Parts: sequence; C-alpha cells; structure tokens
Amino acid sequence: MNLTPHQKRQLGLVLLLLFGTPAVVFLVYKGVQFIANAGSDSTPQGVLISNITTNSLTVSWVTEKKTSGYVVPILNGVEQSPIQDSRSSSNKVSHYVVLDSLEPSTEYTFIILSDGKKFKNKEGVEYKFSTAPISDTTPIPNPVYGSVTGSNLEDVILYVFFSDKSTYPVSTQVPTTGNWTLDLSSIRSVSDKSILQVTESTNLTVLARSGVDRGGVLEGAYSSLFDSKGKLLQSIQLEEVLGSSLLEYFPDIADLGTSQEVIIPEEPQEPEEPEQPVKPVVPVQPQAYTRRQDVQWEDLVASAGSIEMESGEDTVTVTNLTDTYAVISWRSSQKEEGYVKYGTSKTELTEEIVDSRDTYTEKGEYYSHYIESGRLQPDTTYYFEIYSGDDVYDYDGQKYTFKTFSTLSSSPPLETRVGEVVNSNDLSDLVLVGKIIDNDELGTVGSSGYVSVLPDTNGTWELVIGDVRSEDGSSYFSFSDADILQIYILGAIGNKYDFNLSLNEIELDVSKLGEVGGGKVDLLTDYGLLLN
Repeated sequence: MNLTPHQKRQLGLVLLLLFGTPAVVFLVYKGVQFIANAGSDSTPQGVLISNITTNSLTVSWVTEKKTSGYVVPILNGVEQSPIQDSRSSSNKVSHYVVLDSLEPSTEYTFIILSDGKKFKNKEGVEYKFSTAPISDTTPIPNPVYGSVTGSNLEDVILYVFFSDKSTYPVSTQVPTTGNWTLDLSSIRSVSDKSILQVTESTNLTVLARSGVDRGGVLEGAYSSLFDSKGKLLQSIQLEEVLGSSLLEYFPDIADLGTSQEVIIPEEPQEPEEPEQPVKPVVPVQPQAYTRRQDVQWEDLVASAGSIEMESGEDTVTVTNLTDTYAVISWRSSQKEEGYVKYGTSKTELTEEIVDSRDTYTEKGEYYSHYIESGRLQPDTTYYFEIYSGDDVYDYDGQKYTFKTFSTLSSSPPLETRVGEVVNSNDLSDLVLVGKIIDNDELGTVGSSGYVSVLPDTNGTWELVIGDVRSEDGSSYFSFSDADILQIYILGAIGNKYDFNLSLNEIELDVSKLGEVGGGKVDLLTDYGLLLN
C-alpha cells in the first residue's frame, strides 16, 4: 500500500500519540519516584511519648524509609546499651521502643539511633521525659479492642487519648491481622501525670499511624465509639494523609517533634609529613579461613520427621546480659503460654515479665519463649522462676539466678549482624543463641558472653553484637572480621553453625538440619545461670 507524504505524517502523529505519550508519562513517573526515594531519609519524625507510668514508658516515631531504630538511654552522661524496637529488629517505617524498670518521678534522657546515625531533638539536645509519681490510686482495668483495615498492616501503631489533649496517649502495636487490644486504665493527665478515669461521656481520639503519610482517626464519646464490652464499633481505615496532620491531634507535651542528626566534628588534620621513599614490600599470603559447618539445618517446628529438640528446664538460658538488661529463654515441648517472676530476693519474686511478643492483656502460646527483662540495676543479683503452661521451673526450689555486670565508662559501638531464617513452618518461634569466638588472637581472646535474638514473622533478625561483653563482663568483647560468630537454635545445642564475622547477611536454612551428622558437643557449663 502506497501512502502519500500527508498520510505518512498523519500516521506518524497517530503512532506518537499511541506510544510516545504513555512512554513520556512513564518516564516522568519513574523520575518523580526516583527523586522521592532519593529524598527519603532515616530522620526520626513525630517522636511521641505514650504509656507513661511510674516505672515505664514508650517512645515511638516514624521515618520516611524502612530502617532500624533504637533508643539509647543516657545515664550520668554516658550512653547505655541501645534498646531495640519491641516488635522485632527488622527495618520499619514506624518504630516502637518500650523503656521499663525505671524509677518514679525521675527525669531520664535519651537519643535515637536510626539507620546507624545518632539523633537528638530539634534543638540539638537529648530528649527528656519524667516518669509518673507513685499515687494511692489503683487503676481499674478498662480493656478495649478493635481493628485496623487497609493494605500493608505490618507496620502500624495505635494511640488512644482524650480529645481535649489533657492526657498522655496510651498505645499498642497492631499485629498484621489488624486486630488490637489496649487498656485505658493507664491514661494519665499531662498536668500532674495522675491516672484519669474514662467514662461513657469522655471524648476520645483513636488514631492509627503507619509511616509518615498513612493513618486513620476516629473521634467521639466513649459510648459512641465502643460498645458495652469495649469493642470499637467501626474499624479504622488506613489511608494516605499528610504526616503533620496526624500530629496535630496529639497533646504538645507528648510530641517531642522531629529530630536532627548529631554531627561529630572532624578532628583537625595533622600537617602532612614529607613523603619518604617507599621500600619494596614483600607480599604476605592472606590467611585462608575455612567456614566450619557442623551440620545443615532442618525444619525445627513440629513437622513429621523433624529432629528431636530438647525442651523444659534443661533449656533455660540467660543471654544478652549487660549492666541493666538480660533475656531469659527456654523451649517447651508444646505450644503454651510462658512468663517469668523475678526479684532481688529469692523469697520475694514480686516483678512479672511476659514474652516479648505478648501484652499483659493478650498472651500467645509458643514453643520458644523469649522474656526481656527491661531495665535492671547494675552489679545486682536477681532470682527468678519460670511459669511455662502448667509447669513451674524454680530449680528445685532454689530459684534460678544471674548477676548483672558493672556499668562501663564508655558506650558500646553499634555493631549488628542481620540474617534470615528460611524454610521453617513457624519463623517467629525459634530463638537463635550465639557467641563470638576469637579466631586471630587480636582484640579480646577466648569467647564472648551469649547473645540471642527472636526472628520476626518473616524470619528476619538483627543480632546486636556491639555491646556483647567478655565472659567475665569486665569489658566489651573486642572482635575483628576474622573472628567467628557461632549460632545455634535453642533446644538444638548439638547443631551449630560457625560464620565469619566479615559476613553482614546470614541465611539459616532450617529445612536441611540433620542431613549431615556431627560429632558430640559438650553441654554448656551454666547456660548463663549462676546455680548455687
């Protein structure tokens, strides 16, 4: 078919409209998306205080991009060990850190670690807050519950407070199911931090936040928001919002604002020395490192043909021990609830702590139990007993015990290793236990104390190793990339993996555990416990 020049021009115009315009639109969209992503950063925004009590409080904030987030308490001018998000160590856009074991009517300061950078408040000083005073008022439990709907519910925090901004918020983490539970009995006044009662006519704000630009709000009297059993009558729908619009709902005293990065001034440079003739260097052969693999990994959670795992009192382990913190773990033979009672006297175990995945109003059932102590006193002996289902583990009446270390004069480095557990039926029901082993006689010799981590629901985990102590706790364990990170799964101590610390990402494929036989592994001497 022959076309005239005019027809050819018309055909070209049609083709341009059909194919050229969408391409231009697509390129413009990708350009805007690239610029938006390039501009997103890890600066904490909308730092909020909630759940304030006489001995605890919650710090939450959002970031433009998914990143790791920690709170670093400042004690006597010295940075303490970082406290990670209470949900997991994976990167998030909404961050939720619980500080507990605090003193009543006491002012505390802290900074935020986000993506490995230190942040203070917008004035460039540490964040500050004060705990509530002790009062004679006994809170009357007032649980409420409801749901959040919308896409991507893995990163949502929910707040409830008086709509007139006269109270601090109470808050909770929202599971990926969208269903949440919260106790309104701990709502406190911003004027004197006294406990306030919620009545049928109290006007409340129920606010969900996920990142800087997604959220949802419901407002009204308690009787119009909740039914007689405390159920929220209407689900909160997450939608795109302007981040600052959500913050306008909160009382000013609870909003600590946006952060600014701590800039460490560069040290003055020494004058350069005149260059000296370079002597020939005899090349040194690099030291070969052989990755040791005792066994391969296999599914550890209640599947046919899985390996036999230890459970019960023999698996009780204390890890992550510092001057103010410890983790108590054990594995049960079946899924069941678990918690710990502890104290500084074996006859007065008055404090109770629940699994890090639980709240005090909603407890789950697990094989592996992971109990984080909160803030302890340095150089102090603690006694504890374990409640696992219908069983009580108390070391034949003598009580388990551990002793916190002394506070060191310097703050620990922020060193972590990340990884992923794959091919397991229940990725969040495995406790990984590890220690660092010196492999080059540089830094600290021997082995470090034990550290542990609980993977999240996706199997990802981040192990904080910067504040791990030497075995006697007298110093931070100094390590190099040539040293070894040895990991095993709680209940399967006979099967260990050794990884070079130069690896920044580690994958544990539990589907192959047990395929390769290993030699006998001696039991630990004390599993982190001091048993008398």
